[in-house]
Amino acid sequence: MALLDIDEIKDWIEDHDAEDANDPNLEALEKRVVGWWDQVCRRQFTSGKVVHILNPRGEFGLVLPSPVTGPASAAKFEDRESITTDYVTVANADLELYALEDGHTTGLIRTDGEEWPVGDRLVRATYTTGYSQTSLPQEVKQGMLVTLTVWWRDRIQQRQRFREDSELHEVRLPAYVLATMAAYTVELDDGFSVGGGSVKKLARHG
Repeated sequence: MALLDIDEIKDWIEDHDAEDANDPNLEALEKRVVGWWDQVCRRQFTSGKVVHILNPRGEFGLVLPSPVTGPASAAKFEDRESITTDYVTVANADLELYALEDGHTTGLIRTDGEEWPVGDRLVRATYTTGYSQTSLPQEVKQGMLVTLTVWWRDRIQQRQRFREDSELHEVRLPAYVLATMAAYTVELDDGFSVGGGSVKKLARHG
């Protein structure tokens, strides 16, 4: 199912571009726009189950590549001592999930006094992320519609450029759309800590 409603896309284009939006390639363009937002923001916007392999650096708290939007109690996290050993599930009682201060990023913290192992590919996270058509944040929805309209105006040229240089699309977008993309971009380089009211604990059990 498309993240953006196709009929709404047609109405948006006709309202903002004064063109007939009846194009058989519109659904493919919607997928391309959503995929580009995923790429730039380093997260998955369409709802679905994901499996992420993380590279912890010894922090108590890890930032997840995409936020947990499904039941937190259904999320599963595993770690291992080295890339040659098997993953072992970390008990739910030893973990807490937090919504970070930006409101749309999830942090994972250990409560058992242990640090995550240090190294590449040592933590595996399985959970539901992304949004449906009805839960997609309004600013993201509008930004995606604007992106689609910008590409639509020069659609043949843009399709040729997409594989050559995706940065060309970013240059053509309004500043407020770029600001929204920046706000929803997940930064994985830093851990996080609980304190100062900057994080909110998510329900983990039940």
